Amino acid sequence: MNGLINLYKPSGMSSARAVSKVKRILDENTVGHMGTLDPMAEGVLVIGVGKSARLFDYISGRKKTYIAKFKFGYATDTLDALGTVVETTNDIPSVDAALNAMLSLVGEISQVPPSFSAKHVNGKRAYDLARNGQAVELEPKTVTVYGAELICQPRMDEMVFSITCSAGTYIRAICRDVAKMCGSLATLTYLQRTQSGCFDVKDSVSLESLEERKQSAIISAEEDRRGVVRRYNARTQDKSGVRRRRAYILQRRVFRDRLFARRRFENQNIFEGLMIMKELTSEQACLALGYFDSVHLGHRNLINVASEYARANGLACAVATFSNNAYKLFNFDGKQVYTYAERCELLDGLCDYILPMRFDARLKNCGAEHFLDLITARHNIKAFVCGYDYLFGAGAKGDSAFLREYCERHGIHCIIVPKYEASGERVSTTVVKNLLASGNVEKANAFLGAPFMLRGRVVRGRGAGRMFDIPTANIKLSSGKMLPKSGVYGTTCVLDGKTYDCATNIGARPTFGLTKSVVETMINDFNDNIYDQEIKLYFHKRLRDVAKFDTPAELSRQVHKDIEWNKND
Repeated sequence: MNGLINLYKPSGMSSARAVSKVKRILDENTVGHMGTLDPMAEGVLVIGVGKSARLFDYISGRKKTYIAKFKFGYATDTLDALGTVVETTNDIPSVDAALNAMLSLVGEISQVPPSFSAKHVNGKRAYDLARNGQAVELEPKTVTVYGAELICQPRMDEMVFSITCSAGTYIRAICRDVAKMCGSLATLTYLQRTQSGCFDVKDSVSLESLEERKQSAIISAEEDRRGVVRRYNARTQDKSGVRRRRAYILQRRVFRDRLFARRRFENQNIFEGLMIMKELTSEQACLALGYFDSVHLGHRNLINVASEYARANGLACAVATFSNNAYKLFNFDGKQVYTYAERCELLDGLCDYILPMRFDARLKNCGAEHFLDLITARHNIKAFVCGYDYLFGAGAKGDSAFLREYCERHGIHCIIVPKYEASGERVSTTVVKNLLASGNVEKANAFLGAPFMLRGRVVRGRGAGRMFDIPTANIKLSSGKMLPKSGVYGTTCVLDGKTYDCATNIGARPTFGLTKSVVETMINDFNDNIYDQEIKLYFHKRLRDVAKFDTPAELSRQVHKDIEWNKND
């Protein structure tokens, strides 16, 4: 198997780990990557399979484009958000000052790579030496910045830039140098590679898509003759003169929107939470600690305690929550009751700000005290609120007693909220998950304090709904979203701000001999085309099990009864 893959590497995964996953998916040993992406970064990572890895020499010198978010006011040892805070400052540069500093770097420059980099020093990686506490001094390297522009300023201390540069350029170092020229400090908190030579992010394929499509994601000469891919020529010099070599580059339109649809559901914006709720920055705040993955009655009670204390003391109320699926790192079922985007929607109105935290291996191994130090160093926290059973830090060694003792040492108010019960039963995410897994959405809703909700995007299905004269929406969800037990449910949906009654099927479609589990909803009194639109579903009651009917006509009669569930109650 030979070819090149335009892979979208997710944040939190090293480039080497991405290569390992591709090896496993394709069952190939000869796999390599071009242009390392830091673990925190995401975006285009070119993968070579088999003999095609030889083509790297002819395309590695091409330009690369990034979207980078700089956060001013502090610096870390790694120059990015994964590092330990080593210095802080109150000097935040103006937009004009930062932009002028950035533009002054356009052109050929001499750049000192970060200490935490893959550069070799006396036969060892620089990051290995830096992690061991050894001083690392790297020689400056000549790189080229072809262009830069300011995209936006989400907050006073944050700026988002688009940067086009040569291979070997460290965006973390650019962030450091821009801040230094402005007399400030800065940390790179988000990085996405949007282009690497002729590879564009809009044509990239995720690991999930690669696993589904395997062969079709690998380019070949035969595919190129059919016009599936673009052709690029590279010239090299040898003893006999100039010879042509053609590099076959993956540019498949079939994957164009796959990645962005998934990310819209999970984060709503590439900058975590920017367009969902305001993130906590420098405001004096009372911070509620927890995962808040289901925003159930116990969570709401805890947030209400934090909100009341904040109002009484002139503080903002903020809630800390993970912006990714933390369950996957604990080898649990990997499913969330609510995704980050859904949580933000539910928390809007309950608090003033969100403090999003990405749970990865570094945070998992972060000590309890260091975890609290990171929060208090970056934010102006005047009070912490947590549940009686709250655990945090590596090995879950931090608990509510540890938090109280920490707060006493640092002059921070601490409130521990006791166990919350509803009708004599303890309310927890585990209980809610068990209720949903058993199909008891009515009791789950009672514990959640609102109907269980999911949001997704309407995609094309088989068009079977036309058989019943009922619009049927097939819904694509985040892979980490938990669903109720297979069955048919009485639901309502929200489209363009309007609410409609509907019946939703979760599971297989045995009448048509289809075993693949899907989420499809039949909408009452609705005829618009809603393909590619976002839809929100609210689950109210379980109507019946998924059943196989002798004829489609029988199924049609039952579906018409199902969508009238609200009128029959």
